[in-house]
Formats: sequence, structure tokens, C-alpha cells
Amino acid sequence: STISNYSYSTDGTNFTALSPTQTSSPLTISGLSASTTYTIYIKAINANGSSTEIITTPITVGTSPGGNSINSGTTGVSVNLFSILRLL
Repeated sequence: STISNYSYSTDGTNFTALSPTQTSSPLTISGLSASTTYTIYIKAINANGSSTEIITTPITVGTSPGGNSINSGTTGVSVNLFSILRLL
């Protein structure tokens, strides 16, 4: 079934659907605190429910991780799912 949205979590337990809906990479996750380190957990959502989560490497908001799978801004991150999937 086609992906209709993604959800994310910063604790691995409580997932929030992206709003507005995002269906392609990179995903933008906003509303994070600057200078805070997060591990982002992402699930794909479709008509059948949610997938198991993809776990990113920890990133500190407002810094550059030095890779191309996550780009950090002042209060959010952009996650390139294709790069993360290649790392798994």
C-alpha cells in the first residue's frame, strides 16, 4: 500500500504524525529545541497501519552531523530516508 504519511518520535514510544502530511524524502521535523541532542524514530503510515521504526543516529539541533542522512536547522531537522535505509 502507498505511504500516506510518516510519524516520528524522539523517545521511541510516543509517535506524532507529521503535519502537514509528508510522503517523500527528505522529511522535515520542526519544533525541536536548539542545542538539544535527539535520536529520531520514524514510522511510515499507510492504509494498513504503521511500519516498524527506522532509527537515526543522534543529532544535536543546530549542528551539522557531517553526513548526508540528517541535516539540522535551528529548531528542526531534515531526514533523508533513502540515505538512512542504505545505512541499515
